Amino acid sequence: YLYYPTDNVRGKQKLFAFTQGGWLAHVTADRKVFVKKFDHVLPARITPGQGEVEVYIDPQAGYMELENHGTYRQLQPGEGVDYQVTWLLRELPENIPADRLTQALIDFVEKEIVNP
Repeated sequence: YLYYPTDNVRGKQKLFAFTQGGWLAHVTADRKVFVKKFDHVLPARITPGQGEVEVYIDPQAGYMELENHGTYRQLQPGEGVDYQVTWLLRELPENIPADRLTQALIDFVEKEIVNP
């Protein structure tokens, strides 16, 4: 999703989606690539009404959240769950545009960050 603070977004917005490889990325204005890597979860195993990933925008507060959601399951008293998320930060090479989604950007994230 391409979001610009100048977009005419009215009120808080949520976008739910599913990944193909268990990662979520964001490119900053100063060409940093922030990646969250996690286990891919099939749609049938996600909390009803949610997605594997969520993009939340609050234009009044001036921020955007990138969330990933794990498997939905009921826990019994005393039970726990482990959910590993790896956060990675890299510089985007100068030859890859930072202002739009391109195959070069996807390839960079997948080949250089997620699965080096």
